[in-house]
Amino acid sequence: FWLRPRSRGHCAPIPARLPQPGRGWRGAGCPEARAGCKRACCMGPPLGCGLPDRTQHLYFGEEELSGQPAENAPEGADGDAVTIVGRVVIGGREFRIESLSTGSPDWWPALILVDEVVNSHRDVPLLGGRIIELGCGTGLPSLVCALLGGNVLATEKPNALGPLTRNATITGYPQQIWKVVAGKAAGGIVVSKGRGAGQEKEPERLSWGALVEQVDKQGDFLHFRRLTGAGPARGWVRAKQPWGQVVCELTDEQPPELGTGSGTLRSVGFNWGREAAKEILKGGKVDLVIASDCVCESMYGNASLPALVEMIQTLCSERTVALVSIQRRLADGVERFLKLLGSSLFVDRLSHSNIDGADVSLYVARKYSRAEDFNVDLNSGMKRAPPGTALRVVRDLRRSNEGRTSVAGSEPEDAPEAVAEGPEEDPKEEEGPS
Repeated sequence: FWLRPRSRGHCAPIPARLPQPGRGWRGAGCPEARAGCKRACCMGPPLGCGLPDRTQHLYFGEEELSGQPAENAPEGADGDAVTIVGRVVIGGREFRIESLSTGSPDWWPALILVDEVVNSHRDVPLLGGRIIELGCGTGLPSLVCALLGGNVLATEKPNALGPLTRNATITGYPQQIWKVVAGKAAGGIVVSKGRGAGQEKEPERLSWGALVEQVDKQGDFLHFRRLTGAGPARGWVRAKQPWGQVVCELTDEQPPELGTGSGTLRSVGFNWGREAAKEILKGGKVDLVIASDCVCESMYGNASLPALVEMIQTLCSERTVALVSIQRRLADGVERFLKLLGSSLFVDRLSHSNIDGADVSLYVARKYSRAEDFNVDLNSGMKRAPPGTALRVVRDLRRSNEGRTSVAGSEPEDAPEAVAEGPEEDPKEEEGPS
């Protein structure tokens, strides 16, 4: 299902390198590259990153793979399970998002969030910026941000990191990297073809200092894929000897090729809350906070909303932008979430879409700034204020500061003249944009 870019008023052709649509792909492309196209394939939300010299469009398709689950599927996955695969083309690179599911995943909240991120890259420091995703799920927004140059920390509940780990690994961002720390004198450590298999007559060895990606781990046995060093591409090794010697250990080192041409992606298990946010801030201030389809009391419980709000409020500094995409569901508690979030942050709805039965809204949240005219009354929560309100607040603050050095009860001589702001009557507050 390919989508027209926001920055252009016409349909863009699918690039030749995109595989032909298979079973499950939506839409067949549009032969008319002109404004006002009304074909069904173009009636979705406008997506497109608008990054000059890097990519012009974002493409997305979905297909089903029945039978054997993915290589890194969760333990105990049914061999007859259906793997839903989303294919994404962006920045001249194609990658896939896998999800073991009984039904099609809800892609739209993530896609609409990604659309805003790539279209607003000049307003938020995407390239080289520090980006935090809350409730990353399959990791689609995190992977797109990393591919476009962001340094991404994807967070999820500790027991729910499997989908992200799998998708990050197949995209080229392995999450569990081990380093060989034994066998230097012997020319490396012994590799076997199977877990606990007997030693071959001429066993292969994995060199000391090699970095390997974890494919599976059972007890002290590690199934690996080699990233650096010498030795077989795949195999099994002992991570720890029976007498306690450590052979391989987890490391934060990254293979050299992962540090060039793109950003970074690291995943960590966190439960939402202020303490978790403070732990994240130990690594530095955050430029962008993103959350996709994380607001739903009926799915995640009543306590999830205050915890998510605490997380966002704590992570936001003066330079931070938070983007939250929400898909409406029964008893989702969205109004309560927005009220809590708006108690200390400026919140506004950027877009609203209804596609394929999914009612999705995208919100932006940030700290209030005295230097910017948001035309928002700081005491009215999410309500729109009359034009000039922010200017009046800044002017009054300036007068107050200047008055401290003047004679008590008198107006300072250099007080600025009032800014023309229109009628002074107190109009009724208007609701935020629909």
